[in-house]
Amino acid sequence: ASVELIFDNADGRAHGQWSSFTELSVKRVLTRDGNSSYYQGTPDDQIEMGMKYVRMFTTPTMMAVMGLLMYTFMGFIFSLITSAFLKKEATPFDNTASN
Repeated sequence: ASVELIFDNADGRAHGQWSSFTELSVKRVLTRDGNSSYYQGTPDDQIEMGMKYVRMFTTPTMMAVMGLLMYTFMGFIFSLITSAFLKKEATPFDNTASN
C-alpha cells in the first residue's frame, strides 16, 4: 500500500531548501513484509538531469565501450584467481639442475 501527500507551495511558505519548489510531495510505501519507506518528491530538474545521463550512457556506442571495459576487467580478475590455483610450485630437482 502507498500513500502520497502533495502540498501546494505556490506561495513559498515552506522554508529552507523547499522554498523554491511550488509543489512538495511525501510518499510512504508499506510492503507486505511490514517494511515501510518514505520518499520525498524529486524536483523536475533533477529528474531531467538523471534522464540526460541515462540517455547518454545507453547509446549503442557507450554500451559497447562499457561492455568491453567490463569484460576486460572481469577477464583480468578471472585470470588472477585461476593463476592462484594453478601456480606451479618449484621442486627440489629444479634447483639442482641450475647448479
